[in-house]
Amino acid sequence: MPLDLPPARIALAAFGAYALWRGYRRYRRGRENPLAPADPISDRWWRALFMGARVILADLLIGLALRNTIGPLPDPILWPLMAILAAATLTVFVAALVLGWRESGF
Repeated sequence: MPLDLPPARIALAAFGAYALWRGYRRYRRGRENPLAPADPISDRWWRALFMGARVILADLLIGLALRNTIGPLPDPILWPLMAILAAATLTVFVAALVLGWRESGF
């Protein structure tokens, strides 16, 4: 498989990050300029990306706080935290994919 090479993966990640950064700059310009036309689809996906990132951060902080206070976490506590983490990570990846796709113009 040709994408197993690390340079190819790094190049794809760099192109994706660049497309996402261009989309974020456009999003910020649109938010700062009241005369710019609204893009409700991009706004919705940016909100999903930011909310997913907040949930990931909060989940990891809660997990670390519990780990440092009660020791190794029992499975009934760990499973819901991992399910929330997986859902938030999937949300961030999908939002980044859609925003990068919209920015690339395909």
